[in-house]
Amino acid sequence: RWNVWGTAFGGSSKTNGDAAVVGSHDVRSNAGGFAAGADYRMSPDTRVGFLLAGGATSWSLASDLGNGRSDVLLAGVYGAYKFGAAYVSGAVSCGNYWTSAFRTVRVAGADTLRADFNAHDLGARIEGGYRIPLWTALDLTPYAAVQVQGFRTPSYGETAAAGSAQFALNYDARTVTAVRTELGSRIGKSWHVPDGSVLDLFGKAAWAHDEIGDPRRVRRADADLR
Repeated sequence: RWNVWGTAFGGSSKTNGDAAVVGSHDVRSNAGGFAAGADYRMSPDTRVGFLLAGGATSWSLASDLGNGRSDVLLAGVYGAYKFGAAYVSGAVSCGNYWTSAFRTVRVAGADTLRADFNAHDLGARIEGGYRIPLWTALDLTPYAAVQVQGFRTPSYGETAAAGSAQFALNYDARTVTAVRTELGSRIGKSWHVPDGSVLDLFGKAAWAHDEIGDPRRVRRADADLR
């Protein structure tokens, strides 16, 4: 009834800035890590499990204006239940990020400013779908999902790693929430191979909408509650 699994993950992105008009610069970011977990099949239709993941992220601004990195540790629990051709699944996760950021200011010489802080993340996802066998022996599974994620950074201040701290910045603690909705479909097929294992081929296409909360609005709401 037990199943143990592991997987590697990673990604890279580039966001173009506009230095001439708004004063922003290109930023590159990278992330990668490894996740492992185990799940337990309580019945032919019910499965629950847990996972641990570790990794690292890094980012850098063009023109050598700044960079940073964080080490990440994530933990979560998940479960799925099937009833006929339909299914519902859910997951909850939390994470901690040990972060260092560097910024270069070239006004009166070259000053390198540093900030160290720990950020926290909490997320949840629920998904439901229905499997439809096709005449091509493939399975089509339309699904809908909602995912909510909160990311909190503490208050911190920059210190001078080199040069002067006259342009150091200080920030209050902030919490940002992101809500993601998905409507899509998976298509795939499984084959049992002679050695007893299973070969899965699948693809996925979906429409997704992300809405991110205003950190200033979250702080005002916290103040009203206090």
